Amino acid sequence: DPALDLIRIRWTIAAVAERFDHGPAILEQESTRVLLVDLDTMPRQLIQHDLVHERGIALVEAPSGASLAATVGEVDPHVVLIGRDDPTVAAEVLIDHPLVRLLAVVRDSRDLLLYELLPRRRRLGVFSKEQLLRALRDARTPRSSWMP
Repeated sequence: DPALDLIRIRWTIAAVAERFDHGPAILEQESTRVLLVDLDTMPRQLIQHDLVHERGIALVEAPSGASLAATVGEVDPHVVLIGRDDPTVAAEVLIDHPLVRLLAVVRDSRDLLLYELLPRRRRLGVFSKEQLLRALRDARTPRSSWMP
């Protein structure tokens, strides 16, 4: 699995860096990287204050001017905390970065919505021509109410 190979490579690099320069390389690899995007000033400050010293959480900065999907590709966060509910943007990000989770802070910071892609396996029944045709036709049915 290429994703597991990438994780192993990152852990190996972090372990070697930790041995040689005794820096926080291991801590950074263990931390959940969180990218804050399009948050109003007050919620952003409160979230930063709450998370900045939280163990296992690393706030990452977004370069200015790039699209969200490009930014996610550049800074490689685990979670994007976004200040609006935008299914189109969420779909664009998740198509390019399926392992990222998006948390949308909405309704004057009173609600939190999660966008994520989850693999799914279902038993469809005994193989038959009818079952095969049903599965093929269902493949074009939207899987989520929020995906455009």
